[in-house]
Amino acid sequence: MKGLAMYYTIKTLRDRGKSIRGIGRELMIDRKTVQRILRQIESKDGCIEVSRIERKSRCDTVKDEIKEWLEKGLSIQLIHERLMCRTQCDISYSGLRNYVRKHYGSPGEVYVPVELSAGEEAQVDFGYMGRFKDERGKWVKVWVFACVLSNSRYAYYELVTDQRVETFIKCHENAFRFFGGVPQVVRIDNLKAGVLEVNFYEPIYQHDYHHFLAHYGASGITCRVRRGQDKGKVEAGVKYVKNNFLKGCETQILTEAKPQLSEWNCRKNKRKHGTTQRIPEHVFNTLEKKELLRLPSQSYAIYRCEKRRVSQYGHIAYHYNYYSVPYHLVGRDVVAKSDGSILRIFVETEEVACHPISKDKGKYITIDTHKMDFKQHKSAQFYFTKALGMGTDVYQFLVQLHSKRPSQWTRMGSGVMKLADTYGNDAVNASCRRAIAYGALSFQSVKQICERRLYVLDDTPITAVNNDSGFASDLSLYDTLTGATS
Repeated sequence: MKGLAMYYTIKTLRDRGKSIRGIGRELMIDRKTVQRILRQIESKDGCIEVSRIERKSRCDTVKDEIKEWLEKGLSIQLIHERLMCRTQCDISYSGLRNYVRKHYGSPGEVYVPVELSAGEEAQVDFGYMGRFKDERGKWVKVWVFACVLSNSRYAYYELVTDQRVETFIKCHENAFRFFGGVPQVVRIDNLKAGVLEVNFYEPIYQHDYHHFLAHYGASGITCRVRRGQDKGKVEAGVKYVKNNFLKGCETQILTEAKPQLSEWNCRKNKRKHGTTQRIPEHVFNTLEKKELLRLPSQSYAIYRCEKRRVSQYGHIAYHYNYYSVPYHLVGRDVVAKSDGSILRIFVETEEVACHPISKDKGKYITIDTHKMDFKQHKSAQFYFTKALGMGTDVYQFLVQLHSKRPSQWTRMGSGVMKLADTYGNDAVNASCRRAIAYGALSFQSVKQICERRLYVLDDTPITAVNNDSGFASDLSLYDTLTGATS
């Protein structure tokens, strides 16, 4: 017996002369309860007010804690989860919800009743989550990327440290792989990572994002400006993450929070949705998954683009290392594109350099051909091939120079071949022939022969005197070569 019937029964028995103890024994209730009800009746001159009949809630035993958690901003769902951790607590979610609404009110949430078919649409958005410590121990801003399938409400969440285009695309790809398929339409807010020019009728999408969606067979659709209801499902999802996961997250380390969010999301997808009253995971597995578009065989190549200026050393700084570009680009602005393993460097649309990304720090990664010609390391075969093209005598000069001056032959040989710019190949070839004949295996010898045109004279006996550096130490040698007298 409950409520109003209890009051009328107690009043009737009392009017018949029953004692309080006798009424309690007959109705199997405590005599103190009988006394309380009789006092209420007597205070109203025998009138029974239904509004005064209140049933004590189980939530009253933990009302102080509920109030404290509400003041901290915790949601009813999160409060219920915390209460359920207690072995002695048997408060239902609906009971807690009704208690909170009765005593503290409810702000209410707005949902637009737009139902879409399975596999038709996903809604995506970013939500700011505050600051976390990264792997280096530095405080960084963190956002949650949310992707919610509109039909089943099956959701994917991921914590990120920026809202770059490449991050936005990578999160989409991770979500599609989590779903095992692709929705026909992706509804986004007017994010800079996805939309360059906001226009309800014909928005201009970010180039890479547009091509990414095309690669996966999907199309994008934007929301109206300042119309949150257009993406109410994902906005509710982001709010749900903030109120339930974030406020209940006990770590501020990003690497620890990421797996915790994944575990929390798995539990959330198994829980009955407040609006649809369906379990998202069940609806997804039975209805929506099979309606999604198939994933392509290859992932979309995602590049992170950053603007850099080439230093005076012919390198750009990128993620704690330095990568070379052709030396003529010193002082120029370039664009560095990276997929995490390969770094490609562009001047406008032309690719000028390509490097594997090093995991080291502080290293200079240099491609030899990016150096100026005189600084490039060239093989012996390079010099021999070039010399042979100038003439057989130049070639023989370099062969002998390589044998007798192994530590200096490349610099001396380069100087000899450079003489062709001034005197021509024929003159240098003839000068090398004369130098070989007299054992004058040095750059200065060949240069003096070219300058004095001694290669056209009759053979004149000379004695070449060379030190280890390859340069003649006896200057009288050059007087002989030039025909000068002391």
